[in-house]
Amino acid sequence: MTISVIDSASGMSRVLTADAKNRADLIRDMWAPMAGMYHFIPGGVDMATVHQQNFGFRPDSAREAIEQVHEGLETLVAADAWTRIEKALEDGATALAAADPGVTIPDLTVLLVLGDPTSKHFVDEVQGISGFGGVSGYIAITVWPTSLVLDRLEAIAVHELHHNVRYSPGGIVWAPRR
Repeated sequence: MTISVIDSASGMSRVLTADAKNRADLIRDMWAPMAGMYHFIPGGVDMATVHQQNFGFRPDSAREAIEQVHEGLETLVAADAWTRIEKALEDGATALAAADPGVTIPDLTVLLVLGDPTSKHFVDEVQGISGFGGVSGYIAITVWPTSLVLDRLEAIAVHELHHNVRYSPGGIVWAPRR
């Protein structure tokens, strides 16, 4: 099993420092490794739209919001978020394999992005956390780096790993007792 955590820190930095007219294309570039997650949609999807649908920061935001996202990026970098997520996924995969030696754990492509700090729904109701691991081989995590989110970063990643393994071919069969 291979875990490929995308260097979205560099990608987000490029987006945040670019002219507003170029930001959507840079978001598409950053999300491009995740396009296979949508293999079942004829013609694919617009990855800039996917970014928005995953609560991603808005590329057309006013300067103040872009500065806020840049500060959020600095916080994630200082928290070593990408390394922590990769280590948590490695440890989680090891624990799953030890618990069920026959389990299939797919190769993973993982994307961590910052959410929209101006979205009350994302920040307040969703508490700055959104993840998706329901398509085999891909995990997308969108966060706003509050202390609560940073304290739970590993748990967020492993939670999505669990979804990924369950929904992968050869994954865990869910059979609740009745």
